[in-house]
Amino acid sequence: MSLLTQGKECVKIVRNLTSEVKNLEKRAGKTLICLRNEMARAMEVLIGEDDLSRAQGSVLHFIFLLGKKQKVYQKDIEQEFNIRRATASELLQKLENASYIIRLNDPDDKRLKRIEITKKGEMHVNKIQERIQKMETILCDQI
Repeated sequence: MSLLTQGKECVKIVRNLTSEVKNLEKRAGKTLICLRNEMARAMEVLIGEDDLSRAQGSVLHFIFLLGKKQKVYQKDIEQEFNIRRATASELLQKLENASYIIRLNDPDDKRLKRIEITKKGEMHVNKIQERIQKMETILCDQI
């Protein structure tokens, strides 16, 4: 076999491998998306009936964590979740109406409202964290 023929064969093999890798990447991405969806459904079953959406739960958890380190304001939520002011305001209003958070006037700047988690909100976050821990244990046991 000539050097030119060998070179052409190598190019063919590399193209085939490249194609196979691309297909594998596509399948891996799809598999990961499916796995994420399955885990989300399993978490919903574990958590049970919940009066919060995933977005509200995420925001509540963020307020819980950040509130341990510093004062929390609406702009913090807008930046963390990359959402508009109106969206953040609506999320916070629903959390406040359900008594998970309270909004207080900031003594240093009357234009700002400080956000604090309530006891009910803390209890909810703790319950979710316990169930997430249970889910992680179940997953680790299956590995």
